[in-house]
Amino acid sequence: MEKFRSIFEELDVKENMEDIFKEKATELINNFIIVANSKTYRLGEIEFYLFEDGKHNDTFIHAIIKEGKPSNFAANRQCHLGEWYFHYSGIDIAIGDGKNRYGGILIRSLISDKVTNKKDLIGPLKIKNHLLNDYKGIDASEQFIKLKYDPSAEDVTIYPRPRVGLGKSGNNYYRKMNYRFVHEAINNIVKES
Repeated sequence: MEKFRSIFEELDVKENMEDIFKEKATELINNFIIVANSKTYRLGEIEFYLFEDGKHNDTFIHAIIKEGKPSNFAANRQCHLGEWYFHYSGIDIAIGDGKNRYGGILIRSLISDKVTNKKDLIGPLKIKNHLLNDYKGIDASEQFIKLKYDPSAEDVTIYPRPRVGLGKSGNNYYRKMNYRFVHEAINNIVKES
């Protein structure tokens, strides 16, 4: 977990984060895996959401901030770096700073380890349901979902794209930004927009 934290602790937030998010996405996709119930997956597609007042006002985060303080469950989850945030549309890894930065990385696709798994998982709800429903009993908590540093993969090309499924409201500037990143192995099979 220290490696993940080191990637985001000194995040230099500014209005246009495309290049910074691409750098972070490259590190995550190439060097981290998800381990769940003894199965491993590579990150295949991830999508960034970030709000820091006055610097990056992306209104597509789930957090609601009132008078400078988090005022809903999402805000309390999205402000703590490295925490899982399970929500109605999937699973995020929080990238907040515990103060005034809120956000997450939505896991949109996972690439399976062909030895232990049968197929890739495309779609954030499919991932959430698969990972959580794979647990058989209440005593399986010690094997819960983990993000693990694993730099054994080859460097792969990632493709930046606009985020998808943002709804009709929200800031159009951030709607058009390339804050979604796709692993080369699934580039041709994920949603275009």
